[in-house]
Amino acid sequence: MATEPIPEPLTHQDVDTNRAPEFRASRAQIPDNGEALNAVSPPANPTRELMPGNPSPQLNRAAEAVGTTLGRLVNQARGISVATDESGPSWKETAQRKAEEAKAKASQAVSNVQESASATYQQTKERVGETVSEVKHKTSDALLDARQRAREYSYNNPVQVIAGSAAAGFLAGVVLRVWRSSRYE
Repeated sequence: MATEPIPEPLTHQDVDTNRAPEFRASRAQIPDNGEALNAVSPPANPTRELMPGNPSPQLNRAAEAVGTTLGRLVNQARGISVATDESGPSWKETAQRKAEEAKAKASQAVSNVQESASATYQQTKERVGETVSEVKHKTSDALLDARQRAREYSYNNPVQVIAGSAAAGFLAGVVLRVWRSSRYE
């Protein structure tokens, strides 16, 4: 539909001389009011023809089907209005009862969502607490292990530890001297 180009409108003279109105073939059986659309209409009453002198049977059939369907709808609407007038109070009571039921269901759904959210929050809070305590224990274990290995290394290799400390001190002294000299120049 969207890809079809829009045709140029015809002038009144073009419509009269070039083409007659086109109609689609009737649809397959449609439930409810389909009989009005699909039934073969009796021949059109000459007094009800849309264009006297140049009748179009397809156009007349379509107009008859539309008129019949509209008439039925109006009659049904009148029947509904009469029925509602007779049963007015019960209709209102039914509507109020259904509104109260819907309100109760909505409040129940809200409370269910709140309970679910609360339970999820508690579970998440517990998981985070467990994870934090687990990370604390692993970190403290790693620090204790590193201290133990450093003590063992310094006990087994005292010369290398002293040389490493002296080198680190020398390097720190050089870096500080360069930094101070560049800062005050």
